[in-house]
Amino acid sequence: METYVTGNSSKTKYKVEDQTIELPAEVEENFESFKRWREVETGDMPTCWERIREILYDKGETQASFGSKMLLNPAYLTRIKSGFNSLPSMRTIMAIAVGYKLRISEVNELMLLAGHTFSPMSEEHDIYKFSIVAMRNYDIYKVNKLLRKYGYKELGAPLENKKEGTI
Repeated sequence: METYVTGNSSKTKYKVEDQTIELPAEVEENFESFKRWREVETGDMPTCWERIREILYDKGETQASFGSKMLLNPAYLTRIKSGFNSLPSMRTIMAIAVGYKLRISEVNELMLLAGHTFSPMSEEHDIYKFSIVAMRNYDIYKVNKLLRKYGYKELGAPLENKKEGTI
C-alpha cells in the first residue's frame, strides 16, 4: 500500500494481483471507520471454534465419546480445544450437530460463525436439515446411511468398523 497526494486530495494505491487500484482518501477513511465499527459490533461475538468448545464443555465431552459420536478422530478434540487457524467445514459442523443432537438454531449459529449457509436449492443441505430436525433421535451412523442412499459423502471420517443403522 502506498499513499500519495494529487491536487487537493490524497489517494491510496493498493496492489491487487497485477493491478494497482487507487482509492480516494475519503473512501479509505470510510473503510477504516467501517472496520472500527465492525470490531465493536463483533467484538463480543465468539468465533465458531470458541462456540464449539462451549458446546463440548456444556456436554462434558471426553475424547472417547467425541470420536464415537461424530466419527472424528479423538485427537481432533484436542485440536478443537487448543484452537484452529481455519474455519470448520459445513460437514464438520453437521457431524457435531448430529453427534450432539443440536437444535437447528444452534446449527444456524455455528454455520453463521463459520461463514456457511444452507442453500434452499441443495438436496444435500435439505438432508442435513432433515437429519437435524426429523432424525434427532438417530446417531451419526443412521444419518450417514441416509446420505449414502442419496449419493452424498458421509459425515465425519468414516471408520473401518462402523456400525450400520437402519432408517
